[in-house]
Amino acid sequence: MQLLLVLLLPVVIVCDINDIDEIIKKLLVCRKETASLGVSIVQDDSTIFNKAYGKADIEADIDATLETRYSIGSVTKIFTSYLAGLHAQKGNFQWDDELVDVFKKHGLQFSLQGKFRSSEATINDALAHRTGIKAYEVLLSDGRNLTRADWMLDVVPLLGEVHPMRDTFYYNNWMYTLVGYIMEIADKSSYEDQVKKEIFDKVGMDNTFFVSDGKMDKLMGDEIAIPYSEDANNQLYRIPLAVLKLIGPHDPAGGMMSTTTDMSNFIKAVLNAINKKSSPLDAEIIDWIWTPQMMVPDNYGPTYDLSRPTFPVSFTQKGYGAGTFTGYYRGFRIYFHGGSSHGHYSYFTFMPEKNIGIFTVLSGNDYKLEDCFIIQQVIWMAAIDLLLGVDPWLTTETACNFPSQWSDVSKVFQPSYTEKKGPVENSQRFVGVWKRPEFPDVIINGTDDNFYFKMGAYNGSIFPVADENLQLYAIVSQPIDPINWPDSQKSRAHMTFKIKDDKITEMELLMFAESYSFTRSNHLATTKTFFILPLLLFCFL
Repeated sequence: MQLLLVLLLPVVIVCDINDIDEIIKKLLVCRKETASLGVSIVQDDSTIFNKAYGKADIEADIDATLETRYSIGSVTKIFTSYLAGLHAQKGNFQWDDELVDVFKKHGLQFSLQGKFRSSEATINDALAHRTGIKAYEVLLSDGRNLTRADWMLDVVPLLGEVHPMRDTFYYNNWMYTLVGYIMEIADKSSYEDQVKKEIFDKVGMDNTFFVSDGKMDKLMGDEIAIPYSEDANNQLYRIPLAVLKLIGPHDPAGGMMSTTTDMSNFIKAVLNAINKKSSPLDAEIIDWIWTPQMMVPDNYGPTYDLSRPTFPVSFTQKGYGAGTFTGYYRGFRIYFHGGSSHGHYSYFTFMPEKNIGIFTVLSGNDYKLEDCFIIQQVIWMAAIDLLLGVDPWLTTETACNFPSQWSDVSKVFQPSYTEKKGPVENSQRFVGVWKRPEFPDVIINGTDDNFYFKMGAYNGSIFPVADENLQLYAIVSQPIDPINWPDSQKSRAHMTFKIKDDKITEMELLMFAESYSFTRSNHLATTKTFFILPLLLFCFL
């Protein structure tokens, strides 16, 4: 008998990062909701892939470039967190300083709902999304002409809780605006000017600015990506650029506009700092904002769980530091965050152990938010696999089928009520002004056949809910919304009315997945003239 010796040699997988180009091109064909896309991949201290795709303006046939500006939404939060770290180094405040004491130091009164939260909530609590304050997304663009100081000192103290403080992770944009405002009163200069001086100028982000500073109005052609949404026929149509300005007072939470090149410079500065190379950024601050301060629940994020054995690999998110989620991909620790703002979507990913940083940004469908993040997930995961030299599972053959090839993601939010078009019977029961301290007044008025809802900039027609006597819903929009925006994509305001002593005195309003109670202030004296003024005003806006 002969002994056969088999020498097992390691399989060497040869990967070229430029292979990502073919995957991206395939994605843009199969996912037509993307109008334009920018991708930057950094390894060590070099940008090894930097490319723009698609159209900055479809109608004008203008190509996107690496210098095309996009609103990067909540990716702004890592910049706000880094600036807070600089303030902590200067001694303006410390991470564990109570918010109430920081305001008191500057002669201002401040409070939050709940005695414990009001006295004990810290800068760290605000940045780590652990205050338990309700998200109040509906108020971020409700049309009130308030300054940042007005919002922080007059409105934020009225915001209610959804969880006890430090009980669980609950994402909240308001707390980032709050920390931004604290840095303004500490430095006696605007948040925007501080970020420009301390980060943009030093890193080389020459084409980055904030939506509130007016620069966006001067951009033309390929200088800015037009935001797009998708109609009922899956066709893209443009959203007015003015919609991007709504976040202005909340710049610290999501108001940056940047380019693929500028964000590539930022990623290089971060990687150089943590590797003790020459960098304008401070490694200790980056280490702190990457340190998990709050565990993130497993059910937070996508409707699918990207882990083995369902998927070939595991991507888990475990915690949140300051402006950054932490997790693991293929066993390596990663730091990441996404951002969205009315048709613009962005995402960064760092894998420091391999000195990898990736930034993606796109303009596209504003409605299927998760679809847009799916595109960016495919890109960064495929790129990391190529750089790690492992057998890629996302290829030109599989990228378009992610994640449905492995997991059912056909779950679509359905309202808990059945919409019905038609007149509101006995509508005068509901007519009146409905109040809640932190909200603009909700005004309900009209006739059975022409019944209307107005709350700040939100307005629209009211219809009955099927088989419900005390429930209504409104299809609401804002003056800046596209004229041709289909009803299927407009926001809904679901109203449930409550009777006490034979009178309707309370209303539960559900908007943007959160519910709020309103009390009836008074009945309106007339239904004939109320809606004439707003409509006339809109003609002059």
